[in-house]
Amino acid sequence: MSREPTFVATALRVRDVGPVSFELRAGACLAVLGPSGSGKTTLLRALADLDPSDGDAQLDGVSRGAMPAPAWRRAVRYVAAESGWWEDRVRDHFADWGRAVPLLERLGLTAEAGDWPVARLSSGERQRLAFVRALAPDPRVLLLDEPTRSLDPAAAAAVEAMVGELLHGRCVVWVTPRRGAGRTGCAPVVAARRRRCGMIASITAVVPPMGDGPIDLSVADLAIGAALVVANAVLSLVLDLGIARRLLVSAARLVVQLVAVGYVLGLLFAASSAGWTALAATVMVLFAGQEVLARQERRLAGLWAYGLGTGAMFVASVLVTVFTLTVQVQPEPWYAARYSIPLLGMILGNAMTGVGLGLNALTARLHDQRAAVEAQLSLGATRTEATRRIVRAALRTALIPLVNRMAATGVVFLPGMMTGQILAGADPSVAIEYQMLITFLIAGGTALGAVTAVLAAMRRLTDDRHRLRLDRLADHEV
Repeated sequence: MSREPTFVATALRVRDVGPVSFELRAGACLAVLGPSGSGKTTLLRALADLDPSDGDAQLDGVSRGAMPAPAWRRAVRYVAAESGWWEDRVRDHFADWGRAVPLLERLGLTAEAGDWPVARLSSGERQRLAFVRALAPDPRVLLLDEPTRSLDPAAAAAVEAMVGELLHGRCVVWVTPRRGAGRTGCAPVVAARRRRCGMIASITAVVPPMGDGPIDLSVADLAIGAALVVANAVLSLVLDLGIARRLLVSAARLVVQLVAVGYVLGLLFAASSAGWTALAATVMVLFAGQEVLARQERRLAGLWAYGLGTGAMFVASVLVTVFTLTVQVQPEPWYAARYSIPLLGMILGNAMTGVGLGLNALTARLHDQRAAVEAQLSLGATRTEATRRIVRAALRTALIPLVNRMAATGVVFLPGMMTGQILAGADPSVAIEYQMLITFLIAGGTALGAVTAVLAAMRRLTDDRHRLRLDRLADHEV
């Protein structure tokens, strides 16, 4: 199945302009060329939904009409040729002036510009400041109306270079009266088909992303891959492994869940809402808790069976994710779903495995080695001393798979995130940096979750009188 284009206009008409249709994928830039008065600005305003128009525009398959207008404009950011200002001082127009300063310095401005009165700004300064202002919070699409019109050659080159860097994961529509956007990697579309009044009559374009980009997969490609799962199920039947049905059900769940999550993520990314992001994260943790519960051969009794593992994963994954978002990645806003949800998913998925393995090993060993534990307790050992060997063994069981995976990464196999970035056209060195960061985060989250869960379960299966309380297991037999 082919991946849907990221930003699509379909038969867009506004006043005398149109119809305009194009498809842009992440990493693509469309340069609309045409003389003054041909409707280029009108087109951008329609795409930003600032002017009423016929036709439709979609972001990640979601129509602009299905999104609240503010959410649409946060994701599809319009930068006017003549920027607007509503406060007296420059910095008061920026959500985070500190984050804007490094970008402004690359465009020839300094941190002192924040204290300048707007009234003293030149047209070139206004244009550069407005461009950087549009980058926070992180937009999916940039609509640039002649962003270098008032700039000298050096400043124009700096803006074009920055746009080229911003193309990774974004789309850009750049209108200009001349072929001045070529250095950004934009695909030029000349508005040559014009009515006699000089307005744009039509534009039709399909623009691929910069670089090689990902290779689209067809339904047949996915079916061939799915045939391997069916073959595994047949093998299970032949060898009487008893997992054929479970294997096929799991594969079906995977397909349904990924299709559903793809749609939901598109909505979350466009909304950029702290509340919706928190809700999605909570749902992920709750489902992960159910998976941990399902993997326990000997479960704790009552709500502890579900609550302990879920709580440990929540503490570990959320703490590590929030730390990463606020200290290392630092998106704007910090809770942006495009960054927070994938990060949480990778950390939570691995923490789920570690917590599940650790809890299962702990409860099984305490049950099987009850006599040894109670013998130590009978000789005056504390519960910590009597269960130390079992706790250590449970934590090793939880963490050894992670240690082995880190040791083999890059030599025996390439991790999924790194492979996905490379297949999507990312530079291998950039993919490696992100993979190293994610691996370290996964290690920290998994260790924190496993230690929290195992120690909490040990405390639950003993009491303040240092007795072993296997009666707190759901399937305990006296």
